[in-house]
Amino acid sequence: MGKQTNIYFIGRAGHIVGATWKGTPYFRFQPGSIHQTAGTIKSGKLLGICSGMGAAFRKTFAEAIAPFKTKETENRFTGALKKCLQAKPFSSNDAADYLPFITGFNFNIAYDASSCLTVVLTQQINPPHNAVLHIPSFVPVQSMPAPNRTVKVHITLITAGYHLHAKCIIGTHTQQFTILYNNESVAAQDIVLPWAVPEQSLTLTLLSMRYVAEHKGRYAEVEEKTWMPCMVVAGCLIS
Repeated sequence: MGKQTNIYFIGRAGHIVGATWKGTPYFRFQPGSIHQTAGTIKSGKLLGICSGMGAAFRKTFAEAIAPFKTKETENRFTGALKKCLQAKPFSSNDAADYLPFITGFNFNIAYDASSCLTVVLTQQINPPHNAVLHIPSFVPVQSMPAPNRTVKVHITLITAGYHLHAKCIIGTHTQQFTILYNNESVAAQDIVLPWAVPEQSLTLTLLSMRYVAEHKGRYAEVEEKTWMPCMVVAGCLIS
């Protein structure tokens, strides 16, 4: 790379590129080829796969994650998918129901995920590959921290399945319900997903919660992002 003086050239002429760096104009030569290792090529292909997969899941989760949509969040989610597939590749012979880097992924970084619903949701695959989302019984005031004067909680669960080879969403299901924020036990539920889960697929469930609080006789949803959990709470990867 050589520094330019007297005249300035910005652009490309053959293998010569004129550019600036920290405000100073330079010439540099464009290499004829760039050597990439097998590992670099493999990592790049996986990143491309996860970028498309992440975009498909985000489109399905769009309504729930809209308040937290940023480029940084998109990149974090793509990166988490990539790390997950590197840790639990599809060549595995097992159906993984805990997905490292993905289970617990929080789209809302303003929310402290450690104080979210302490109930563990699971996805079970029953023959012939029918997926069931299991929600165990829980007591609201014991299982979910909430803002002061909370009276009820709106809960949305969005489940989506993605086929790695077809590179598309193969099924979605949304379950919405409201619970009173009290000491009474909420019954366990099993939600049967309305599609057969094929091999080499990834199924994720997103949890979104909105708290309703009372103030001077009026009821309204809490708008503070620190009280807007929006995270992946269950998933299953089938090889």
